[in-house]
Amino acid sequence: MIMNNIYSLYPEFIEAAGFQNPVSVYIPSIHREYDVTTIAIVFQRLFGTVYRVDSVYNEDKPNFKSVFVYYYENNYFNEARIPIAGNMVFPGHFVQNRQIFSKTPVKPTEYWLIFENKTMFPDTTLTLDEISKRLDIMEAYLKNDKEEQELDILAENGGYLRELRYAQNTHGSRFLDTTINIHQLAQNLKLMEDRYVAKQELKFKFDFGTTVFVEGIPTEFKELQMWEHFVSRPGFIGVKVCRLQQSNGFGFVCFDSVEEAEAMIKETTTGFKMAIVV
Repeated sequence: MIMNNIYSLYPEFIEAAGFQNPVSVYIPSIHREYDVTTIAIVFQRLFGTVYRVDSVYNEDKPNFKSVFVYYYENNYFNEARIPIAGNMVFPGHFVQNRQIFSKTPVKPTEYWLIFENKTMFPDTTLTLDEISKRLDIMEAYLKNDKEEQELDILAENGGYLRELRYAQNTHGSRFLDTTINIHQLAQNLKLMEDRYVAKQELKFKFDFGTTVFVEGIPTEFKELQMWEHFVSRPGFIGVKVCRLQQSNGFGFVCFDSVEEAEAMIKETTTGFKMAIVV
């Protein structure tokens, strides 16, 4: 079991079991000494198979943290179910010690308040290195376009990345909780990329003809490959490709007329998402 919130728990087991329809709950405040193992044990015995625990701390309350637990209701430990929303869970009923590294007894009267997590962040397959590379690409584009507000947001996410790297590399530390988790950071990155792409769609336009915005361009497609892909189309004039992500990019194709552009969009069999730039 991984002992921090950088990775999911038991990923091979979860994949092999074929679980579907994950559930997530939110604990607004528990003592920061509770580690991932202890939290997972309690939930496995109460609710189901835990596959992810995101622990985040608040600087205003340094001794406490919030926890988001993701699990599947298939329960191999206990078939009993208890209500979720607003329910009190007494961890002392399930674990005798708060932490495996620090033998701090759990008081019998101590409880967690459990609520439904209404903002479930999707799992990410990105590593911190991959997120770092994509943030660097975003920074280059934003600096070139002088997007100061977006650069400030990027700098904030760069701080989160450094924090997650530190937690990832601090094995055996008592406190590995972070301000956000890798799934939230990946979501932040995607939102930044989506905003940038949307602005480019509105901003860029060929000086002549009709411009078509193309999204979802594979990595191997540069200007030459895009040119070869569209050159046989009636009215084709030129292309421009922008590399944003490692896996996908976006670009623009120019046609002589609106009618020729609309015909290309209607008849294409590619997986590209296309729209005329007005």
